[in-house]
Amino acid sequence: MATVDPILSCACGRACAGKPGSAVSRKHKFYFSCQSYGVHSRACEVYVWEDELEEYVQKRIRAAGVKLQELREDRDEFIEELSDRTREIKKLKRMNKVLQLALASTAPVAALIAVMAAWAGHH
Repeated sequence: MATVDPILSCACGRACAGKPGSAVSRKHKFYFSCQSYGVHSRACEVYVWEDELEEYVQKRIRAAGVKLQELREDRDEFIEELSDRTREIKKLKRMNKVLQLALASTAPVAALIAVMAAWAGHH
């Protein structure tokens, strides 16, 4: 009979079950596998004999450490890109303010030119 080992989980998120070996040479040994191993079309990754469990766990820890480092690097790149874009937005806001001031300062001149052109057109 299979027993669920709550300590070991597959990458798919399901708990692994400990089962006795069926071959004569492994009849008194247990193996652990995902509850979905061999059932679903997706390949669940856990199938390990109890005497190889420590090595398997250490490999998974190393792999998780590598993945964690990759995620940290991705996070750092994202933060850097976000900072660059924030600086660019601030620069564009400053440029917009300067352009608005320049446009506002030309409005009286443009109005004067329009009045003069209208006056010249009537005379």
